[in-house]
Amino acid sequence: MRTLVLLLGLTAAITAAGCRGRGRGAASKDVQGVGFELPGVAHVERGAIFTTPPGREEAFLAFVAGQVHVWIAACLPETGGDTPAFRFATGDTGALEKLPPQAGDSARERCLAARAIASAAPALPARTQVKVQLALK
Repeated sequence: MRTLVLLLGLTAAITAAGCRGRGRGAASKDVQGVGFELPGVAHVERGAIFTTPPGREEAFLAFVAGQVHVWIAACLPETGGDTPAFRFATGDTGALEKLPPQAGDSARERCLAARAIASAAPALPARTQVKVQLALK
């Protein structure tokens, strides 16, 4: 029953965010996750979410799609390209955690990761690494 309530809540949040899922596809060729589009959102055209372990992307869709416009607005002044990719994780209880930066991460990507983990999040799957790739307008 709890799973059903969570699923219904997630669906409502995605609908409220105006997000259109694109199914398994790619925002770019290096991220093959669940794609999404954000019509009417300034600066972000589309994105993709990839999780490790695989198959948990849908659980993170509402969280990312509902807040990414705020994160990118705050991080636009930072240097970085038009297709930033950033990462974060969840710990044993599903709480957001920072992952060590990767060599080559731009200032914008580091900013986006910091904004994501500082955000209020719903109950998310535990012990998951998440990579988000965006295509900016």
